[in-house]
Amino acid sequence: MTKEEFERCLGVYLGEVVVRNIEKARWVVREYSLDSSKFLMGIEKGKFALMLPYGYREHKERYPHFRFTLYRDFLQFKNRN
Repeated sequence: MTKEEFERCLGVYLGEVVVRNIEKARWVVREYSLDSSKFLMGIEKGKFALMLPYGYREHKERYPHFRFTLYRDFLQFKNRN
């Protein structure tokens, strides 16, 4: 598995955990703003949306000192309106 494939899987895993465990969270598909023939998948709760897998691209490099960023992200998503 490549690093990019792993990062995609990580984003989808977080999305599924959020949708299964947080009330009113749901999967969404939106048209890509720069190309109407492409689409993005993500999770949404209220006015907050995280499009995947982009939330986890270069995840390790962006957070080298944090060990529990997925759980922190889950809690932040849970507390959104």
